[in-house]
Amino acid sequence: MKLKGLLLCGGRSSRLGLDKSLLEIDGQQVYNRWIEYFTSFQIDLYISCKQEQVSNYNHHLIIADKHDQLGPLSGLVAAIHNDASCHWFIVSVDLLYITKNDINYLLSKYKKEYFACCFQDANSIIYPLFSLISPLMHTYIKEHLLLPNPSIKKILSHPNVQKLHALFDNSLVSINTSMDLKNYLHSLDQIQGE
Repeated sequence: MKLKGLLLCGGRSSRLGLDKSLLEIDGQQVYNRWIEYFTSFQIDLYISCKQEQVSNYNHHLIIADKHDQLGPLSGLVAAIHNDASCHWFIVSVDLLYITKNDINYLLSKYKKEYFACCFQDANSIIYPLFSLISPLMHTYIKEHLLLPNPSIKKILSHPNVQKLHALFDNSLVSINTSMDLKNYLHSLDQIQGE
């Protein structure tokens, strides 16, 4: 299976008040942690961002979004235009609770006959920004773009998408506000104190 990673970094971060991808945790910019994670699985990680954000990254694998109005879906569409022959493992830069174990879990559970693989909670709510998209899904994505309000979440509601349950309840919690960041940093302090 040909596989590439796509780190979604194009958001405005208006609630947090700063660019999430430039957050530093333990002296390291968050996007570098994702590069390290994906490299440990021998997966090239591409950064998806807006054209005006490209200079923020010291990384050679960058795909600039082409459709601002599509939100995270614009990054996936740009990635498919970059390479339509591969599976794209997408992750949002602000999913800081995800670990290498979560990545390994998704990769090990994915069954290739499915169009995609994602996580859902006990209430069947889909978490679209940590998922694996197969080339089999590309035609459906193109069709979906013609509908009103297209999104990755709506695409992943397709019946031929494998849905997994997260290993831990907080794995898929994103950092959207200063309180979310404070809680995340507090959880790190607790882990390091054990």
